Amino acid sequence: MSQRPLDVACVGYVFCDLIFAGLDRLPDPGQELYAPQFDIAPGAAAITATGAARLNLRTALVTTIGQDALGDFLVSRLRQEGIDLSYVQKVDGARSSISVAISLARDRCFVSYSDVLRRPELHPSHQMTPELLSSTRHVHLAGLSANLELSLSALERARNAGASISADIGWDSSGRWDQAIYRCLELVDIFLPNETEAVHLTRKDGARAALSELAKYVAVPVVKLGAKGAMSIDEQGEVITVPTLSVTPLDTTGAGDAFDAGFLYGYLKSYPRRDCLALGNICGALSVTKLGGATGIPREAELLERFRRGESWQGGTR
Repeated sequence: MSQRPLDVACVGYVFCDLIFAGLDRLPDPGQELYAPQFDIAPGAAAITATGAARLNLRTALVTTIGQDALGDFLVSRLRQEGIDLSYVQKVDGARSSISVAISLARDRCFVSYSDVLRRPELHPSHQMTPELLSSTRHVHLAGLSANLELSLSALERARNAGASISADIGWDSSGRWDQAIYRCLELVDIFLPNETEAVHLTRKDGARAALSELAKYVAVPVVKLGAKGAMSIDEQGEVITVPTLSVTPLDTTGAGDAFDAGFLYGYLKSYPRRDCLALGNICGALSVTKLGGATGIPREAELLERFRRGESWQGGTR
């Protein structure tokens, strides 16, 4: 058992998500539609941090937000989850990041604004102090593509401090999918892109080919398949796909971040790879049944009860 006081430090940007759900289409130019459902919730890295804390992992959030009303809301909500917020920097004169998420029947789309993301001096990795790195077992970097140079520096410091490392990639709005990301992956233990991200990054045709390519760089590559579950490579080097729970989705915003929390719970508890996928699938599936990426993430007792029942993934394929 590690003597470090933190199990996981989640490093990344946090958005205030304005979530509109229940629409069957987007408005045409000049139109106005009323959404049947709406909520406001912390998003992005805050979702994985919230999930980890709910699963009784000792969790710190490492991020930068504005000294404004949105920042106050984010801190208030996250404090209720028992997350260590000592490494959250509030910057006077900066606006907190905000995202409008529109959940449709089959997918979701976003319009986002981030003053913080455009300013490299406010990158969350700057809050990764030597004190933090010596205090945590694991560092999760949520969003490699936001700034590759600073992400690489953060990973090097985490590696030198002896922490295990996971990373998600985030959508590359530039469309370049910079191959310099592979330099980062060489420092990562677990990589957790979704299928679309993995295919774009690797330039491969399909999830399985992308997974095989990522396995050249990362010990534990994972490709999240949405409603089809998730795929990885087990301890014997075999490709495994584990299906997810059957649920009726309400809001798919942040489901991948919720999956990350469940997978990391299994990894840090030394579960086999297949079981880590199942735990991630539970968290991801339940997250889509509520508005907000973290709202539906279960507590540890519910997660383990659903995991023990195991009906939905016992048929996982190789």
